[in-house]
Amino acid sequence: MIESKLSKKDPCPCGSGKKYKRCCLEKDEAAGKSQLRAAQAARSPNAPAPPQTRTPITPQEELTPEEKWWGDFAERCEEAKSGTDVLELLRLASAEGPPLDEDLLLDYLGLPIKRVANDGMHAECMAVIDALAARFPVRVGQKSSYFERWRFESALERSDVDLVTEARRFGPHVHAVIDLVIDLPLRLAWEGKVAALRALTDAAWGPILADTNLMGSALDEWGGLGVGAVLLDHLERGTQVRPDDPGLLADIAPFEEGADAGSIVADARRWLTLLDPPGNLPIEPSLLASRKGSDREARFAQLQNLTAMVASRLRAENGWSRGRGWLFVREMPTLVLRCEMGDKNKKVKGAPLHAMLPPPSVLVDKLLEQTREMFAMRLHAFAAVVHGLPAWTQELATRGWIPPLAGEKWLRETMALLQATVLRVPAQRRGPLQRELLDFMQKRS
Repeated sequence: MIESKLSKKDPCPCGSGKKYKRCCLEKDEAAGKSQLRAAQAARSPNAPAPPQTRTPITPQEELTPEEKWWGDFAERCEEAKSGTDVLELLRLASAEGPPLDEDLLLDYLGLPIKRVANDGMHAECMAVIDALAARFPVRVGQKSSYFERWRFESALERSDVDLVTEARRFGPHVHAVIDLVIDLPLRLAWEGKVAALRALTDAAWGPILADTNLMGSALDEWGGLGVGAVLLDHLERGTQVRPDDPGLLADIAPFEEGADAGSIVADARRWLTLLDPPGNLPIEPSLLASRKGSDREARFAQLQNLTAMVASRLRAENGWSRGRGWLFVREMPTLVLRCEMGDKNKKVKGAPLHAMLPPPSVLVDKLLEQTREMFAMRLHAFAAVVHGLPAWTQELATRGWIPPLAGEKWLRETMALLQATVLRVPAQRRGPLQRELLDFMQKRS
């Protein structure tokens, strides 16, 4: 006796090309022939037909009318030839779609919404998300955060929306999708949209603190984003910002839970100096070159000073915003120290040109490690380092620490490795920033 059974998602044995559940399942269950269908699908074309006297099996779970409606919706979305066709199906779902379990609703709607957004119809995407949220209980529980995330991502692509308002709307949902959205505030900083960055971190912080399921690393990350957003916002709005200004300290205080006022002032003073250097910051070459564990904290501060001076050069010569410089100062000192630790299991040919210029293969590996998370890529942090490397090399050459030609050779090798890394992403999946990075690296390699 043949025991194989057809799944509802298998192709229908009748050859229609449809899934079994959307074709002959109902008819087979009514006639008690699903076991016969499985046998016919499994045997060879020339084998004798099995006897027709088998006992009909009990039908498996029957599709509800709601499941049938959504199954048909999913198939039509898969078969749609354009994002416009998918948009019309989503509008139909928002007008006529029957109720469904929240988890399944997310499964059915996620890919169609992304397809509409990927086709550049961001205003339409936001509108249909609002219509779907009004019809279905997607705001119950954490699932609504996915819809709000997709909505905010479309808002970022538009120039005709109030991004501050959109950031305030999305902020309370961040904690539920925190592993998926770290690049959104980094993007706001990269694009110099400081007011929206401030609105997002302000709105997100309360719910993040209240969520007892989050890891401490998430709190640290978003606390740092919040402090940076406050400082950038004050610098954007005022020509002179004092680190002991009561208004500034009051804005920073929520992100420094448990810290005393002295440490808040110290942090504010330090980061204000890095974001807006008052002339040349002190840089001690002997500390930069030191590998002693006791000097590590002082060396990190020196690396921050050097990175801040490079960011200042980029602002003056390349038109960088403070937000982009902030990303560079956040990433580059840590990257240099990570490169020094290296990989004990990986042999690196040749000695580094200078302590501030790790071997290209090590730098690329560590940069990827530093900017890749379990569920997201911190692409804008990656971009800040890549775009900052030419100015970083130039700074070292200007200070006489490396020969200019050797520095250019190092930069070309590094950019070639970075370019090869980005090229591994399939062309159809590359976003605007990745294409910009490839163009930039091509010119420098």
